[in-house]
Amino acid sequence: MEVFFKLSKIYLLLFLFFLSCKASQDEDPDLKIIYFDKNDIADKVQLKGQHINFPHLEMPEIIYLLEDGTLVVYDKSLDLPIHLFGTPTVSFKNSLGKRGEGPGELQSVFNIYQGDAPHEFLLHQIETKRISEFSVNQESNLAQKDSDFGVPELFSMIILAPASDSSFMSMMYASSTKFTEVNFQSGEILNEFGDWKSNTKERSVEEVYFDMFQGHLSSYKNVFAIACRHFDHLEVLDAEKGKLLSIRGPENYHPKFTFYESSGSAAIHPETIITMYIKSTINQDGIYALYSGKKPRLDVIEGTTGDQIFYFNHLGELERTYDLDIPLSDFQVDAKHKKIYGLSPDAEGAIVVFDLAE
Repeated sequence: MEVFFKLSKIYLLLFLFFLSCKASQDEDPDLKIIYFDKNDIADKVQLKGQHINFPHLEMPEIIYLLEDGTLVVYDKSLDLPIHLFGTPTVSFKNSLGKRGEGPGELQSVFNIYQGDAPHEFLLHQIETKRISEFSVNQESNLAQKDSDFGVPELFSMIILAPASDSSFMSMMYASSTKFTEVNFQSGEILNEFGDWKSNTKERSVEEVYFDMFQGHLSSYKNVFAIACRHFDHLEVLDAEKGKLLSIRGPENYHPKFTFYESSGSAAIHPETIITMYIKSTINQDGIYALYSGKKPRLDVIEGTTGDQIFYFNHLGELERTYDLDIPLSDFQVDAKHKKIYGLSPDAEGAIVVFDLAE
């Protein structure tokens, strides 16, 4: 009997050792997960927005702050779709762009990014598979340079942001990888970071993870962030260090999906649709995330809005929450002048400005 107990003890120790080894293998040493909930939301600041109306704007959709202080606004309804404003006064400077499919022309713009110089910016077009380069100082309405996606593999780069002179960081359509760096011309995969499987216990084919975790991709130097729309997850990558930060909250919500493995797609159950993060922006101070936490509004034709902005430092710690009296669909943070510039479906034809100065 004594021998039996000794053997049982040995087997138990071996079993526990096996479990500990398996747990350490499952953990990603380059991934840090931070959870927070409503009880952690402290230091709330109430902000009142000011509408600044412009006759040049009808349906502004994207707003972006360049390094030289110029505010770029894309309007989806106008023939001259790009509008430039000075900050912090938000004074109108110029309009650029021309609708069309020809060289230098624009169709639908998906996102705006910082260019190589402080006064240059890039427009990502999905329909034409093109990146168009503009300058604040240019005289022509046409793009200074068009760069077409050169290979079919890049068609799966639905969401992307510049990573270097020759590559883009992307969220791939048919992949469980969170961040994929791809050579712009050749389509060669240069680096892969993170796995969406760590964000959910549900398992399915690779193609469905984009449907589940799709969101807005923002960037600042070598730091990238995905603000997930269906999950209240904010995924942050420091590409230079290869480190990932997953900020989860404040609801820690998990919607219900139906998986169609034959077609490689996933459909969210309509009754569980809640818009979580709208967009994020990154600067030298940290990460700002526009949060909704509400069901999509039926009275807004396209998109949804958020009325809270969470400010996290670069360690992922929640430092402040801004409550907005005007809900926004897009925003930028001006750290130099302590301003938030935003767009809202409730304020068509206007830029909304919030003052962060204490």
